[in-house]
Amino acid sequence: MPQSLPPTLAGTSPIANGIALTREPLVFFARLAQEAGDFAHYVLNDRLVFFVNDPRLVREVLVAREGEFAKWAFNDSFRLIFGQGLIGSHGEVHRKSRKIAQPPMQPSRLGRYVEIIVEAAGCRQKSWGEGEIDLSREMSLLTLEVIGESLFSISLGDRAEKILEATDTLLRLNTKIGSLPENTAAFEEANDALSRLAQELIDQGPARSDDENLLATMIAAQRAGALSANQLREEVRTFILAGHVTTAQGLASAFWLLSRHPDAQKTLQEEVDTVLGGRSPRQEDIAQLRFCEMVMLETLRLYPPIWVFGREALRDVPLDGATIKAGQELVICPWLLHRNPEIFPEPDSFNPTRWSGNARGALPRGSYLPFSIGPRSCLGEHFAMTESVLVLASVAQRWKFRELSSRPDPGWSPQLLYWPRRGIRLEAVRRS
Repeated sequence: MPQSLPPTLAGTSPIANGIALTREPLVFFARLAQEAGDFAHYVLNDRLVFFVNDPRLVREVLVAREGEFAKWAFNDSFRLIFGQGLIGSHGEVHRKSRKIAQPPMQPSRLGRYVEIIVEAAGCRQKSWGEGEIDLSREMSLLTLEVIGESLFSISLGDRAEKILEATDTLLRLNTKIGSLPENTAAFEEANDALSRLAQELIDQGPARSDDENLLATMIAAQRAGALSANQLREEVRTFILAGHVTTAQGLASAFWLLSRHPDAQKTLQEEVDTVLGGRSPRQEDIAQLRFCEMVMLETLRLYPPIWVFGREALRDVPLDGATIKAGQELVICPWLLHRNPEIFPEPDSFNPTRWSGNARGALPRGSYLPFSIGPRSCLGEHFAMTESVLVLASVAQRWKFRELSSRPDPGWSPQLLYWPRRGIRLEAVRRS
């Protein structure tokens, strides 16, 4: 019996689809949604892929039928980077790792991290001066210090620079694996460097034997036989990489958007000045820093670092009148979902006030996915949002930013992440 399939693009071919996905994947997905609909398929040379852009079906795949799909690695670089850590694994391996890592990441534990975040933000700003500043770099070094001190109870020191260098190489070369030998070699060396740094942290261990942070929890699990030594290293790698780069990118993007929208930047400064009154932010201030939160929610809507992700069917799965056969894949594109004009009016506009009140809670589930949803949603969502709000407030107390006429475009690029390949550089101006 022929397979039941949703619509596809007319007048295309597997080769043309592959070229379009390589050159301009967002344009391809937008065209697919417009011409074939929010549940469609396309064919590449070696496989058939389903495209899901309907929040109702997204919810069905990620929540109701989550156990019928595995994480799909789009390319070899994804597999090499994330391996069998929380992001790359599935099934029982994923469930076991998530259960181990979950306690230190619970919202109830966040209070112990607030002081670390605020202190790290203050220390990072001491080296800043007026003029051009590379916020991609500064936010990366800041979030790395936060990860080290809060989740590992270890100061990364000069290791932060090494992690940043390796991460930049992985992001820059992830689409070039198998091209020039020197690109593959540089990618592999950067990936190996991350593994060596992760093992260094494991060997060093937490500063206190009674610590209940993430690293101590995972080391205890490994000693109890719940994690292998290799799995432990994979998990530490995952938290080093994913724990810093997405939050850093979100913060840098937020400052870039604020520099382009002076009224929003002024509103944020007024909120910070009113709530904090010149002192450092504390945990009890977070609930009052609502505009800071709205800026981050809107930034993650427009520039979600995880711009696309995929699933592979573990068995034949019926979905909206079609059948996804075992082994076939589907893609979900948060970048496109976040620009649905029926859900987000004027979707290309930066408008933090769209998140006023209970706007997020009122959204159709499956329409806003900066942290995904369901059993595989980001374990660090509460940590990342707490860190982002505190850093945004801390920086806005002292600095404002303007666009540099010489650097109007960060070069947004959909690759392993949706990231600014030229970096985000702005003019920093000290607030009087």
